[in-house]
Amino acid sequence: MEEEERGPCTADPGVDVTPRRGHLGDLEVLEQHCRRLPWVRCCQSAATMGFDIAAWSNYGVAVVGGAAALTGLLFVAVSVNSEWFSSSRAIRNRAGQALVLFIIPLVTSILMLVPGQSVRVLGIEVVGFGVLAGRTLLALRSETLQDEPRSLVLVDRLSPRVIITTALIAGGASLIARRFGGLYWLVGVHVCALLTGLLNAWVFLLAAGADRSRRR
Repeated sequence: MEEEERGPCTADPGVDVTPRRGHLGDLEVLEQHCRRLPWVRCCQSAATMGFDIAAWSNYGVAVVGGAAALTGLLFVAVSVNSEWFSSSRAIRNRAGQALVLFIIPLVTSILMLVPGQSVRVLGIEVVGFGVLAGRTLLALRSETLQDEPRSLVLVDRLSPRVIITTALIAGGASLIARRFGGLYWLVGVHVCALLTGLLNAWVFLLAAGADRSRRR
């Protein structure tokens, strides 16, 4: 009867009921210690930085300038060698692919610089542009390259068009979901697109020089 009157939560006299840290407290201390480690803080910073559009403004300006310059140089190369470029449909398609590859980092970087734009809206725009760029690159594929220079055939086979467009769409989806890297996907897309476009342009210039020497 005395136990029922005291209730189930009443401690016996002389018993210390002060809460102690225990195992849960040790885990909290360990978690706080881990958060202080440099590499952990670096990973946490990178995870949030991938969705901070304002922090990528300088990067976007740099990519826009570089991609615009390369696009202009490609137009100059095509205009100077217009007769040679118009002699083959496969060569025209490769020139079109190089142009699209330069436009991909140009347009996506411009979208990054739009003021007041949310991360989700940017992701939707990137996904839509990735689908459009992928369809354009597939439409510009060569029907036959049997009679073309060997270097042109090699570039066509090694061109990572599908990888670039897939990564671009994945980056847009990551921005929409706000997970898995965000804007860091676009860095890989920009590097691959610019390098592949430069490789195409380099092959064009070599083939054009060889064609001129044969005519002489």
